[in-house]
Amino acid sequence: MANCISFEELQTQMFDLFYARDLAGAFAVAESASRLYPDRLPKTAYWKACILSLMGRAEEAVSALAQGLAEGAWWSPIMLNRDPDLEAARTLPQMAEVLAETDRRWQAAQVRSKPQTFILDPRDRTAAPAGHDGALPPLMLALHWYTGTGPEFIERFRSAADDLGFLLASAQSSQMCAKDQYCWDDQAEGEAEVSGALASLRASHRFDADRVILAGASQGGRLAIAMSLALPLCGFIAVVPAVRGVEEFAAHVESAAERGVKGYIIAGEKDYFLAGTEKLQRFLDSNGVSCRIEVVEGMAHTFPKDFPERLARAARFVTD
Repeated sequence: MANCISFEELQTQMFDLFYARDLAGAFAVAESASRLYPDRLPKTAYWKACILSLMGRAEEAVSALAQGLAEGAWWSPIMLNRDPDLEAARTLPQMAEVLAETDRRWQAAQVRSKPQTFILDPRDRTAAPAGHDGALPPLMLALHWYTGTGPEFIERFRSAADDLGFLLASAQSSQMCAKDQYCWDDQAEGEAEVSGALASLRASHRFDADRVILAGASQGGRLAIAMSLALPLCGFIAVVPAVRGVEEFAAHVESAAERGVKGYIIAGEKDYFLAGTEKLQRFLDSNGVSCRIEVVEGMAHTFPKDFPERLARAARFVTD
């Protein structure tokens, strides 16, 4: 029997409870997710370990990671060593064994990992944003968040192809943060890989070169903003971007304004990056880069439930 609730819905529930500091509730959802979706073990085992560590149950947290390893999961040592949620777990001597084994698996997988691009052709080219003749579809290239994948973000942004007439692609980083999970930790490497994905798309597909949008969420949202300011692109759409300040974006703002770059940010009222995101939006807008922001009431660091409608507004604004 098919599961009546998607993994993405459970993930949103878990993080909503987690950010509300309802750790018992978050743990219960993580348990349900691990039972219903055993193929998502690297995520669910990690969630449980973080929650248990924060609840003062450090030995159980290490056991959750060790059990995950026994069942085939692994995480990058950077992820395990820097996550403040695991601080209590890292004080235990048995954590050293977990770190040694996960480091071995991560290094072996990272050597083999290559960047990938996933593509979804537009279903209805007549649905392209108004104001253009629609001879060629616009392009939207989506960048996943930390622990994300290319196929996951094809699905999250699918309405761009299905309803808005975009050629949709999703770039998957070569940088691995866990088994079957990817990140953009090295931004320079990420920029090179995204530039490579754009070059490959230009060679393999026909699209309107004047209407190319970089989109992304969290870490991928920050990368989408930075690259849209630096490259000759139409603009960006960023969902809960992992932004803490404006300094890293300042160098290319003047040239981006001259090119008419536009941006659209979908932020969460309860997102811990909201203050930095709002500061960036004001900075861009006041320096000639037209940037609009929607703050979703009650939302933390996730996607809004009505994302297709918000994505449509964002795409029309950026391509107009």
